[in-house]
Amino acid sequence: MPGAHRPRHEGCTGILACLVASRADTRGQSAAVSLPSQDEALERSAVTRRVVGDFCRSRSEDPLAHIMWLLAAKLEPRSGAEGHVPQAGRTASAARRLAKDLRQRARPTRPDFFSGGDVLFVVESENQRRVLAPVAASLGATMRPVAGAVAWREQRRLSAHALCLARELSADLSAAGAAPPIAARTWYAFARDAGHAFGYARALFREGTIRAAAVASTHGGPPRALVAAAREAGVPSVYTPHAPLLRDLEVIDLPVDYAALRGSGEVEHYAGFGVERRLLAVAGDPSMARPAEPPPLARGLDAVFAPSPDPQPRIAAMVAVIAAATSEPVTVSPHPRSDVDFLRQVMPHSWSVWQRRTLELLEQGPPVVVQHSSGVALEALQLGLPTVELTFPGGRPAYPFIREPYVVPASNSVELRAALEQAHTTDSSRRDELLKWARHWVARTGDDAAAHIGALIDEAKRVGPRAQPIWDAWAAKRSADAAEPL
Repeated sequence: MPGAHRPRHEGCTGILACLVASRADTRGQSAAVSLPSQDEALERSAVTRRVVGDFCRSRSEDPLAHIMWLLAAKLEPRSGAEGHVPQAGRTASAARRLAKDLRQRARPTRPDFFSGGDVLFVVESENQRRVLAPVAASLGATMRPVAGAVAWREQRRLSAHALCLARELSADLSAAGAAPPIAARTWYAFARDAGHAFGYARALFREGTIRAAAVASTHGGPPRALVAAAREAGVPSVYTPHAPLLRDLEVIDLPVDYAALRGSGEVEHYAGFGVERRLLAVAGDPSMARPAEPPPLARGLDAVFAPSPDPQPRIAAMVAVIAAATSEPVTVSPHPRSDVDFLRQVMPHSWSVWQRRTLELLEQGPPVVVQHSSGVALEALQLGLPTVELTFPGGRPAYPFIREPYVVPASNSVELRAALEQAHTTDSSRRDELLKWARHWVARTGDDAAAHIGALIDEAKRVGPRAQPIWDAWAAKRSADAAEPL
């Protein structure tokens, strides 16, 4: 669904304007428009991860410190310094979102806990809701909002302790030359909210009616808090992912009693870190109903660019590379957290913005999907769609399923132009190859997957919690140069 576009360079200054303008000078010539190197960002990310790892493992008996590591994931996803916090002053919408965020965080926040019969769920995003709601339905329940009452003295104590931990971690990061790249107010709000979530979860378990806890993430504050409170209360916890498995161990550990993964590829990835396969169930993805037959490729549709909520300079660089690789229209399907105003400012006039769920667009069979380390890539592969990974030099895909020959990499406009041309030659045998690879990572979808997850939750309620979580990367020491998983 196209939308109105602003002038191409409006509001785009400095390096962003140069990146965008450069595409007009190089299209059709031998020179390539390239994505910038991420070496500096990777080095910064490595320092942050080391400091946060040392901080958390030295306080592994502290349930709030056990949750604190998520700050690093918030700050440096995909090895980018800006993280997901909107940058004030870039566009009006970003400034408004930041102001709203800070107003909300000026007071205690209550996490979104839901009861589904005798199971307690926590939801942070619409994608998590799409996974957990079918699971609750498979158990014969409907997720209903629930809130616990926390004694103000306990809440004040938890808040104070969380803020103390945030100050200590901030000091450690600063000493290592990796000070938090977001406003101090937001930094401390993340920590305080973790304390609040832990307090609310504790209160709900004290009511004695909850027999299992279910989360769709292990690297968010409220899910991590719910899991910690469940272990404290002797209630089993179950994890089922709301998105494809990430590559790095810092954000994929399993501090839960049971795990219902999407496919055998995820089991193999965890086994590469030493996790016992017998502890991992394969369930699938209940948020998507995979069609019996993939949609036919609609050669007449535009190519799709599905950007993640990356920092603006990286978004501008990707747009510049795509625009230099093709003069054809492109449909942009932004992430729910993307800055759409900024996308409209830097993209060519002929491009359009899709305003509904990306999956609905992919089900129409576009000829190719271009993205950078996005879960959209797996959705595209499940439909047999040719998929391209925009690769920043020095970086690597965030997801282990993004690899050749199934996903074609491109780090500049020349490579991308070749990848787009290759996509237009995709035949049925190539699509079968993509579908087979996708099923290695997602075994089932829809109600079938939800039923398998529901069965695991029933088992958890019957058997109870394990003596130890499946794999808590922050509770045990590990070698600083741990091997890359197979």
